[in-house]
Amino acid sequence: MLTEYLAAVPQIQFLGAEEACAQRTVSIWDRMLRAQWIQRRTQIGFSLAIGAILVTSILVVLGSVKVLRGVLTIGGLVAFYAYGTRVFDPVSSAIDLYARLQSVGTSIRRAREILDLEPTVRDSGKQRLETACLNHGFKLKDVSFSYGPTAALSNLNLQIGAGERIAIIGASGSGKSSLARLLVRAADPESGCILLEDHPLTDYTLASIRGTVCYVPQHPVLFQGSVRENLMYANPHASVEQMHRAIDTVQLASVLSQLP
Repeated sequence: MLTEYLAAVPQIQFLGAEEACAQRTVSIWDRMLRAQWIQRRTQIGFSLAIGAILVTSILVVLGSVKVLRGVLTIGGLVAFYAYGTRVFDPVSSAIDLYARLQSVGTSIRRAREILDLEPTVRDSGKQRLETACLNHGFKLKDVSFSYGPTAALSNLNLQIGAGERIAIIGASGSGKSSLARLLVRAADPESGCILLEDHPLTDYTLASIRGTVCYVPQHPVLFQGSVRENLMYANPHASVEQMHRAIDTVQLASVLSQLP
């Protein structure tokens, strides 16, 4: 599940499902830890059982031979076994503990590397878009954006009015997807300003922007789970009527009717 989420970070962000995915991951980890504890208890039980069988076997075989011949007393046999166990058990435990500590240390370092990463897009805005119905739309003023030395957009000026439908065409790599990512704040421009409803895009919270501006990536992602769970990923509390309305809007009914 975590691997799936890491591979689909942009789609999760566009859907505003970060918190839900984080909670689901924690829940899965909790179940995994419980399962591991049950497994560990079972292993301990087997180890104790095997140890008891070995002790009994040694006492029966070695004891019966030596004691009956009068070579070794019962007390000497018990002392010999106890000393031998005390020597080897700590050594075995130390080796096992060292191996576990190395594994844990590596995992902690790798996790800290991820946790210490600074987000390229900071959620520093305080303002919220109170309505999904825009009145002024987008305005881009001298916006530039690049991927390293390669410029995707350079001094772009563009206005998209409320209710306006536009198409942006161009060759692969001309900046179409980059422009769409900037409008939903999947990235910030290196220079220039993007206004939404006459306010800088950075003034709004990320959740507010992505709850108002819909970004449909060209590479779709299907998450583990049912079709219903995928449809309601952005809004788990949506009603059945809303879900069916979305299915009709994207003309998915004929496809779903063919599924088991």
